[in-house]
Amino acid sequence: MPRLRPSCSTTTSASEAALMTEMAEMAVAGVFTVKVGRVVEEVCERSFSKHSVFEAHAELDPAIRAFCDWPLKGE
Repeated sequence: MPRLRPSCSTTTSASEAALMTEMAEMAVAGVFTVKVGRVVEEVCERSFSKHSVFEAHAELDPAIRAFCDWPLKGE
């Protein structure tokens, strides 16, 4: 079965990239996955399973951790 992740458009990779960027920004800001799912559904005007939102969030997690752990200049 193909892996599905939240996307507003099934044909536009730029839309998917923008959506994943927004999801990452919400995760960095500490927004709960459930609320991220609601925002994604509102923006895309379609529903997603909790599992697909969780998996997309989990896929972003290593990049988010790397960003948060990036040393600031002068540390």
